Amino acid sequence: MTVTQHQLLNYLLGRQGLLERRSPEIIPSVGALYSGDYTTPYLSLLARVQDFDWQHLGDHLYADLDIKNIISMQGNAHLIPNEWGQTVSCLYEMHEGDPVPEFDTFGISMDDALELRFLITEAIQQHGAQSAISLKQYLTEEQLHMVRDAKRQERLNVSLVLHWMWRLGLLDWGEGVFHWRTPDQGFILSATPPTDCDPTQQAEATIDLAHRYMQTYAPATQADWVWWSGLPEDQATTAFEALKPDLTEVEVTLQDIPTKLWILKDDLEALESSPDEVPEMVRLLPSDDHLLKAYKDTRQRFYDVEGLAEDIAFNRYDSAFPTIWIDGRIVGIWEWRRKANEPISIQPFTQPNKAFRKRLKPEIGRIQAFIEASQIVWAF
Repeated sequence: MTVTQHQLLNYLLGRQGLLERRSPEIIPSVGALYSGDYTTPYLSLLARVQDFDWQHLGDHLYADLDIKNIISMQGNAHLIPNEWGQTVSCLYEMHEGDPVPEFDTFGISMDDALELRFLITEAIQQHGAQSAISLKQYLTEEQLHMVRDAKRQERLNVSLVLHWMWRLGLLDWGEGVFHWRTPDQGFILSATPPTDCDPTQQAEATIDLAHRYMQTYAPATQADWVWWSGLPEDQATTAFEALKPDLTEVEVTLQDIPTKLWILKDDLEALESSPDEVPEMVRLLPSDDHLLKAYKDTRQRFYDVEGLAEDIAFNRYDSAFPTIWIDGRIVGIWEWRRKANEPISIQPFTQPNKAFRKRLKPEIGRIQAFIEASQIVWAF
């Protein structure tokens, strides 16, 4: 089966709410929102949700939206749909007794970590959601202090223990967001016990996650799935092979190179019926938007015609800078600062003409209003 790149882009962008913005109910269906940068989910959803309010991800609303914040793919935090929860926890959750490299790096003994863990649990039980900062009022200076690594970088000891408890599945993170700009989100005790999976359950969970990946991000290659999952290659490959009876191949020409991609058989009809025309869209997506995190092997599907995105839009670690999109292609990058009343910088890959600026103007205005940027600076 052969489809055009226009069909591919219309299919993917439509499912992601990047052709027409949708209501907040779309949030659990767009996939695993990258949240390693705490601002990224807000800007990812601003691009996809009509009348988006940052409080859609604010205090106590994770439960209302059926999502949770969890360390998962590639060792990064993601906001995942709750229906993915058991699968993701089985594959990525730490277990008691697992080594904690951060403790070794910053010289925290397990005895001290366990003592802090008890005190943190007690504080949350008595006073509700807590962050590393709010815990200061319940701990003594001796219990709560800065620790340093060999390069003399400093971290708060309690923040490392909170992160460990979160990875163990003892805590949920994301309560008490007072403003989208602040990383000072609160932890609460998890309502579900930590997951304990045997090898058979892990194998089944890997197949389930591969299926969810294909539902959300296909057409894609096996290499895309392996990279996105961050799981050991043999484990991810075995799961993909087990899923193949449910898959079918399609051929798409990406940047003049015919490429074979896999898609679930159930989704093939929707892909085939997608319009074979340029997808009309203009968006500014944040750093490491989850759509770009979904591919490595075939992310050229989104490159500009000249292919400048490959060298400009990604750093050496394959993380994406904030990107400018027109008609399904990355045509530039943009920069902003975390504080309000700072400029936003728009950096197209090529000299922008009047029509280019006119198309971008409404989308830039939307971003400018949300981040409260003082002015727009064009740079190229």
